Amino acid sequence: MPKHWELPQEIEYHHFLFEDRLPIRRSFVVSGLYDSGFPDFDQRIAFADLRHIQKIYQWESHLVGALEMTLTDFDDIETLSESVYDQVPAHTTCRTSRSATLRFLIGSHFSTPISP
Repeated sequence: MPKHWELPQEIEYHHFLFEDRLPIRRSFVVSGLYDSGFPDFDQRIAFADLRHIQKIYQWESHLVGALEMTLTDFDDIETLSESVYDQVPAHTTCRTSRSATLRFLIGSHFSTPISP
C-alpha cells in the first residue's frame, strides 16, 4: 500500500523557466512525500497543478501528459477506460493503472504484456 508522509515544515522548490533568454523563477511548495514502493516511479512522478506543468513545458492549455481519474466503484474501471479510449486521438496511449501496474511488475519477465 502506498505511503504518504506529511512534512513537518514546508519545503520550497524553485524552478527556472527561460522566456526570451530571461530566467523566470517559479516557486513551488512541497507539502508531502509519496512512496508507492516502486522507486523508479517515485523518482519520476510529481503531483502538481496542471497549469504549472503546461507552463514549464510550454504546452498549450489543452495538452496534458497524463490524466488520473478517481472512481467511486472500482468495478467501473473497464467501462470508463473504454469510454476514454474512444474519445482520445489515435496517437494517444490510454490504459488503466491496473494494466500499467501489471506491465511494470511483470514486463521484465515476459516479452508481451499479460492482460489482467
